[in-house]
Amino acid sequence: MRARSEDAVSLDPGVFANVVLIGIAAGETAAQGDPLSSERLEADGTVSMLQVPDSPHSRAAFAIKREFADDEVAFRSALARFNALMNLFARNALGPWSQIRDGGRTAMHPAVIDVASSMRLSTNGHFAPRKFVTAVADVARRLYPDLQGW
Repeated sequence: MRARSEDAVSLDPGVFANVVLIGIAAGETAAQGDPLSSERLEADGTVSMLQVPDSPHSRAAFAIKREFADDEVAFRSALARFNALMNLFARNALGPWSQIRDGGRTAMHPAVIDVASSMRLSTNGHFAPRKFVTAVADVARRLYPDLQGW
């Protein structure tokens, strides 16, 4: 049975923050030597090797997979949540909850990670932008009052 995006389990915010850091770092790092590959168990019991073209997304996915090597459910949930968050970021949908800091590094408010770690994904694997940003504002107000206007 194929995992559905909307069935992604919630992750601890600290675990998901680590996923985001791992995924972004891997995506920004050029591939070293070996092509990206993964073993695949075929229906007849044989194992085949799947090679994936190098891209920031595939490097991030492989890095996240290594982090959750023994937990397929957590891996699929982490990757689905990471992809959904990066989709919002790429579309500039995070508004004031994402900032470019000195040195050109991007910072996300901790409430973004909290919400992304647990909000239900849509059937297409995305977060609804307005609903997401509204939830982030609510979490920021309740849990991070000292970061207002960050």
